[in-house]
Amino acid sequence: MLAQRVATERFEIIHEPAEERAELQTIYAAKGLEGPLLEAVVAQLTADRERWLRAMVHDELGVVDAAPIRPWRQGLLVGGAFMVGGLIPTVPFLLHLPLTRLWAYGLTAVTALVLGSLKSRYTEKGPLQAGLEFLGIVTGGTIAGILLGALLHAL
Repeated sequence: MLAQRVATERFEIIHEPAEERAELQTIYAAKGLEGPLLEAVVAQLTADRERWLRAMVHDELGVVDAAPIRPWRQGLLVGGAFMVGGLIPTVPFLLHLPLTRLWAYGLTAVTALVLGSLKSRYTEKGPLQAGLEFLGIVTGGTIAGILLGALLHAL
């Protein structure tokens, strides 16, 4: 589907350049460019057909170049993160600490607060709000896991 839309844009650039140039002017005028600056930007973008095509695909179709997806790499990253996340509540059991469950819950809660606070760097929320939000998500998941485990154990 996307390839067909890109091919259509390519065809229009070759066969209907005036209309495509006008579309590009309209797009950049809506972004606040005007006068000689608008004309210069449109002239620069349309001076090369491939650059023109990339501009139309990006600005008209809204397609943003993305890094290629590498399934093995993504799988290893997710798997590694899952293993590290699962190790955190396991550490008190491995170290034979007293009150093992409390230590497990405490370490998990502290980790959730820290990770949530770090997440705030990429959101508009403050560190405390983001930390508490992530702690709530982790707590909800923990409770759901406990209830599911109890239900399956009862069967």
